[in-house]
Amino acid sequence: MADFIAIDPSLPVPIYWQIAEGFRQCIARGEMLPGDPLPSLRALASRLGVSVSTVAKAYDLLSAEGLVATRKGKGSVVSTAGRPPRDADLQHLDECLLQAIWVSESLGMSGDDLVRRLVAILESRQTQSGGPFGDRS
Repeated sequence: MADFIAIDPSLPVPIYWQIAEGFRQCIARGEMLPGDPLPSLRALASRLGVSVSTVAKAYDLLSAEGLVATRKGKGSVVSTAGRPPRDADLQHLDECLLQAIWVSESLGMSGDDLVRRLVAILESRQTQSGGPFGDRS
């Protein structure tokens, strides 16, 4: 079940964030549906070779975002509440952009370099797909 989760300790992004992002992407792609259970904290921690508290932090983050519902003693499931509110979407985007900034800084890139790269990627996707965000299927 957690085969979609990949972590890379060499990235400047916290491991718990990488775990949460794996679930976010799976939920967004429809690979996990409302009511689907998440692996137990211990099972996922063992599989990924990380501490239970790291997985718990990822689950807590997903819960705060409204993507996961956790019931004490019952485990965690994909939320049946549907998509998070627009503010949560924008907060998630801001956090992803902050990660891109961290990575670009670790590569020695300036802010202008990052913006130019982002514009080039957007333009390339627009050219290839006929829209600014490309084919999301």
